[in-house]
Amino acid sequence: MKRENFNTDDRLSELPDAILAHILSFLDTKYAVQTSSLSKRWINLWISVTNLNFHNSSFRKLTSFQRFVDHVLTRRDNSISLNSIVFNCNKTITLKCFEKVLICAKANGVKNLEVCMYCISRRSFFFIPNYTFSGSPLRILKLKCPGYCREIKTPFCLAQVQSLSLDGFLFDGLYLFSKCPNLVELSIIGCDVKGSKKRIISAPQLERLNIALCINFSQISKIVLSSPKLTLFNFKAPNPVLLRSDELVHLRTVTIDLGYYYGSFEKEYTRTAMKMLQMLHNGEHVTLSMQTIEYLYMITGVRKISPSPFDNLKSLKIIAGKIKQPFDYNGPILNHKRICLNAFNQVINYFLQNSPQAEMVLELPR
Repeated sequence: MKRENFNTDDRLSELPDAILAHILSFLDTKYAVQTSSLSKRWINLWISVTNLNFHNSSFRKLTSFQRFVDHVLTRRDNSISLNSIVFNCNKTITLKCFEKVLICAKANGVKNLEVCMYCISRRSFFFIPNYTFSGSPLRILKLKCPGYCREIKTPFCLAQVQSLSLDGFLFDGLYLFSKCPNLVELSIIGCDVKGSKKRIISAPQLERLNIALCINFSQISKIVLSSPKLTLFNFKAPNPVLLRSDELVHLRTVTIDLGYYYGSFEKEYTRTAMKMLQMLHNGEHVTLSMQTIEYLYMITGVRKISPSPFDNLKSLKIIAGKIKQPFDYNGPILNHKRICLNAFNQVINYFLQNSPQAEMVLELPR
């Protein structure tokens, strides 16, 4: 048998340095640095990467991770622009190590910064002060603090930031985003609140607002929105909140997923849910969870309330997810949970009364 001749040329190494560095920028920085051992051609390629991705899970010891971060920040070619830094550490590190990351981000005009640091106490998380990025081109900032919620008392002062995501923080201030004039997208995830039960979200350019799985959001009685350009509103929390806002004329997409009030169901919660939907009446594409449907049915005589909160529905989507405390109705089983089909139909017909041509979708779990 004739043996085939395979081409053993290293075509990858023939690519220009800029292209190779661009490819390495998509890797965990640890693996990008390890390519320096491939050949002389690769020794210094990693110092020109435009994205830094630090993950302590790639290291057995925390001290090794911290030494590696210091090594990369010291050796990197600072004449090459740096687009983003992702810093993910599920253990408590030294302040010196984290400060070096912040200094590098500011010095290089980073536009995208993602920080995830484990927090075992309020003092263990080295928060990013507002002055760190004053005058910087930072556009995307994502902060995640698993463990102990880090308290925020003063408003964020991030003039250029367009996308802000906060996960695992404790809000104590009334006005939180009034100094973020260019904020377009805001995500508040897994956060807690203290002090006043009223929160004001003032962001004139805000278009997308996501609030999800907030620990103590039931303690907030009112959210005042000062965001006339809002087009998308996603809300997932144990209980509804009372919304106050000017007319949201640009609102198009609404998603509501309410949990359960543990204890007896109170009419005030279901009434608040309805008032919340009424503030979102301009929504054209609405998604509701099955829990939300049940919440609304708890309002006495929901089918008698007129008109529907939505004026111009184009689509209504119901997500039949997991229900922890199903109602004790004697009806057919939907999504493996006991729920009165008559109640389901009443709520759906109620929402569609002003938009009979709207598309209706029921999404069942896989």
